[in-house]
Amino acid sequence: MNSWHSDVSYELQRPGFTFLKIDTLLGEAGGDTIWASSKEQAAAAVVQGHTVHRGDIEHIHPIARTHPVTGLKALFVQPNFTRRIVGFSKDESNALLKLLYGHIIGDYDFHVRFKWTENAVAVWDNRITSHVAIFNHLDYGKRHGWRITTQAERPYYVPNSKSRRQVLTEKRVAAEDHAKYNYNKNKNL
Repeated sequence: MNSWHSDVSYELQRPGFTFLKIDTLLGEAGGDTIWASSKEQAAAAVVQGHTVHRGDIEHIHPIARTHPVTGLKALFVQPNFTRRIVGFSKDESNALLKLLYGHIIGDYDFHVRFKWTENAVAVWDNRITSHVAIFNHLDYGKRHGWRITTQAERPYYVPNSKSRRQVLTEKRVAAEDHAKYNYNKNKNL
């Protein structure tokens, strides 16, 4: 699959964690993988609370979902599986999805690239990441690996869930306020 995706996101209960091990790698290049954090992307999702229709399998999921452990919201659209935004005209839906897909692909501030080596293992949470394989290994031969994927919960959205950026900003402001309080307290001693 040569496009950004999150594994099997068309399922009603999509995968949770994935473990991938490449045990055979031929040549110098290994088909690197790039992951993008959907937690960071959620801050740009102006359509939080809306739902999308996904492909031939009739499932409707939120565009921004809430992670069940962290409580943080994450963008949840996939170019391969998302077909339209429910409640929007076709043109509006297509324009907004194009913007969100471009955000996944183009903002390198929340990307990480993993260079595969023999016996390397990568673990990721499909609920908060998208990824893409880089096909730079095809001239060297085939690679082989194995994957274990856990099943997760059905995606949901809690309207008052926060983005990672919101949480970090709140922590920074709280730390600054605490430092000011301590400064003023010590100054008055």
